[in-house]
Amino acid sequence: MNRAEARQLDCEIRKYLEGYSRERGLNMSFGDMIMDQYLEIIPDDMKREMIVLGKESASYKLGNARLDLKSVLLAAADFVASLGHPECLFQYIQLAIISVLCISVVMKKELDNNCAVIVYGLHISDAYRTGITTEQLRHKIDDMRENCQVEDFEMEWLEKNINELLKWNVIRMEEEKIYLNEKVWGKINE
Repeated sequence: MNRAEARQLDCEIRKYLEGYSRERGLNMSFGDMIMDQYLEIIPDDMKREMIVLGKESASYKLGNARLDLKSVLLAAADFVASLGHPECLFQYIQLAIISVLCISVVMKKELDNNCAVIVYGLHISDAYRTGITTEQLRHKIDDMRENCQVEDFEMEWLEKNINELLKWNVIRMEEEKIYLNEKVWGKINE
């Protein structure tokens, strides 16, 4: 996520929190306070979180946002106390939690089967530190097919899928080698 995308995400979350507040009759300034003081959207710095493989393989990039949840919960209590409506404290806490959920939904990128196979091949090849060439990856995927670790893979899409993973910063290329940026959890056939 570059700076422009970080600003856009900030605007999207603000609009969502505003709509949520309006629907529930909450003071709309609290959502702005969360965004201004407790939630920070961070542009990419090559640091990524994780990929979960399985039936619905996905890349989660929660490293682009930070929420000081403890402080925002204390602020919610103070804010509600100043309004004199202690019964709505739970609704303001919900609003703070919704901001976190909003981020996690936006930062999830589902991987198709080919991309998941590539990521798994890189993972079992320990391509985090050592990296592998495209040709080595091609051989690794062929080995995985022969050993029944992978059922379907369209080899003719390999280059296109590598470019997609590069675009999402799941992998990086250095000196003709592919490196995995994200920690992988699970297996391809789960």
